[in-house]
Amino acid sequence: EAAGEALRYFAALRALRVTSLTVAHVAKHAGKETTPFGSVFWLNIARNVYEVKKVQAAGEDKIEVGLFHRKCNTGKLLRSQGFRLTFDGDATIHFSEVAVADVPEFENSLPVWQRLERCLQEMGSASARELATATGNTLAAVRQALKVGRDKRFRLLEGETWGLATKKDEDANPSPFPF
Repeated sequence: EAAGEALRYFAALRALRVTSLTVAHVAKHAGKETTPFGSVFWLNIARNVYEVKKVQAAGEDKIEVGLFHRKCNTGKLLRSQGFRLTFDGDATIHFSEVAVADVPEFENSLPVWQRLERCLQEMGSASARELATATGNTLAAVRQALKVGRDKRFRLLEGETWGLATKKDEDANPSPFPF
């Protein structure tokens, strides 16, 4: 797909001056990361990008849906969210929240920092190397997430051992940024 089509689409959408929702198929490629089908401009020009995934076993009366915020031009990425839709025999659909990390098929879709949080909740404390092994991420990705989240999400305990930060840690080291 040519970039021109995506550029014309977003120009026309912008001219409408209304909030919009664009739904796109994802490209099928061997990479771990999913992107909209066609030109890279479908991803690059969008202001917010969410990925929606579902899990449903054949014959089941429930669907689990994961909502993953992948891009935001005007603020911070939001935490991934999960929902369970349960279908009753009388055409009623019940919605409930579910922890994305509790759905095994969604776990690899979580950002590294969320996987680290989940892992540290279970383990209490661990080294970066242990966290990389437990989460299946590279050591470099784990170290970067720990560095970015230090004193906000994660706390260096002693030596090379990390744990979860507390509210007290965050208050003692406020962010230099007002947003």
